Amino acid sequence: MFSCLQLPGRPPVTVFWPLAACMIIAGLIVGWGAGVHLLTRALSRKPGGNCRGLFVWSLSFLSYGFMCIGGFFYHCLHIAPVFQVMDVTATGLSSMSAMAGFAAFSGTFDDRTLTQRLIVLAFYPVVAFAAVIGPVWFREQLYLIPSFHVFGVGFKYIRKCGFQARRAELGATQQAAFKAAKAWLLLGSLGICVGLASLFADKWCCVHLGAHFNILWWIFLGSNLAMFTLYRFILIVDSNKLQFKHVKSQ
Repeated sequence: MFSCLQLPGRPPVTVFWPLAACMIIAGLIVGWGAGVHLLTRALSRKPGGNCRGLFVWSLSFLSYGFMCIGGFFYHCLHIAPVFQVMDVTATGLSSMSAMAGFAAFSGTFDDRTLTQRLIVLAFYPVVAFAAVIGPVWFREQLYLIPSFHVFGVGFKYIRKCGFQARRAELGATQQAAFKAAKAWLLLGSLGICVGLASLFADKWCCVHLGAHFNILWWIFLGSNLAMFTLYRFILIVDSNKLQFKHVKSQ
């Protein structure tokens, strides 16, 4: 499925899967909007004074935006292979940054000093270079392994939020904040499930809903939902100074 985009004074541009293209653009807005906001929050406070993880979380969302750009040019404009590499590399970097963000929330990683941030930033071109020169199987694992790992860590945080919400000694405000954080993570897990389900329901969706609602549309719908809910979770953690260090996940 495709549509032709006519620009004044220029030849028409063929856009494949236009509904998926709209979903990808929505992902770009979510990724860069949330990323810029979190980066602003991380940089607007004194070093060491802000919540751990805001800086690496912002990189996760900004990388997601780059993933959407790569996905748009690769899937919808059929420009390859550079944008395919950009797509999978940015996906992997987004997931790896999210892993670092969760680690920061648990107290095992700190990204609040300039030195720590420069080390994190130096990691990005190394991974990108390895993706460019590496074989196809390496690029596939670059985004698959971190993505599944983040899903598992997110599930642990759902349990941690539930455990903290039941602790009466924390007070009503903190308990309510943990409940809200858990609710957003649960909604985000729904987005992940939507994306995974589309792997098996692609044919059914195309037959009964139309070819526009193929696997590409559902994966970006689920990913966008997961990223937006993760953004809301981060804001709750930061605004309420929620603590996950030494917290059980039972």
